[in-house]
Amino acid sequence: MCPKCLDDFDIPSSDPDSIKWSYRAIGPFGLPKSAYGAYSVLLTYRFFSTVLDGSTTAMMSFYATKEIEGKTHHLEADLGMLFEETQYLESKKRLILVECKSFNSFDKRDVDRMKKIGTEFPKSTIVFASLKDELSNNEITLLQPLVRNYRRKIKQGQQHNNILILTGIELFADSFGLSSAWEKASSKHKAYANHTHSDFCQLCERTHQLNLKMEPWSPHKNKANKQKI
Repeated sequence: MCPKCLDDFDIPSSDPDSIKWSYRAIGPFGLPKSAYGAYSVLLTYRFFSTVLDGSTTAMMSFYATKEIEGKTHHLEADLGMLFEETQYLESKKRLILVECKSFNSFDKRDVDRMKKIGTEFPKSTIVFASLKDELSNNEITLLQPLVRNYRRKIKQGQQHNNILILTGIELFADSFGLSSAWEKASSKHKAYANHTHSDFCQLCERTHQLNLKMEPWSPHKNKANKQKI
């Protein structure tokens, strides 16, 4: 019986050798349109749990509400996660909030929605994850102001959201990690392949340079230059 149309179909049981067998995804992955975005969400979760090798507690596709002056405001994200990284025997927990896309594009509504949720959770990390190997010029134009605002807040010592930009190059990284994935990608990525990624904020900055075509920036370097002047 077909699980979708519920019709019964006979198979050629009298001649099994004539049946052409093949693998087929079932359950949520059997749905059309890339399982309605499930792949990108699960690959983003895998990025943090496996590629970055962190401890994770995840909540898929959640909605949150908040009452402000008698009005209900809605917040939503494709993935929410508590992520714990360990460096030099010291652990640090981060709240990760993610907007995921398969092969369609981020638009202004996506950016506005994540800006809103970032305002409610000012110390969280906002992630834009896409299965495409590179973002379009329109997407880059939409996301660059978000990163510039993040940099401005750091420079002024204000609370801020870390911004992480992930493409298919990062999401499809194998168990050898980002260094291996970037080594196999473009020459621009290869230039960063031998760098360590132990610092999470530094990783965020590198994704700005690689995926948003932004100039290198270091808050420590800017602070030193300011003091020198």
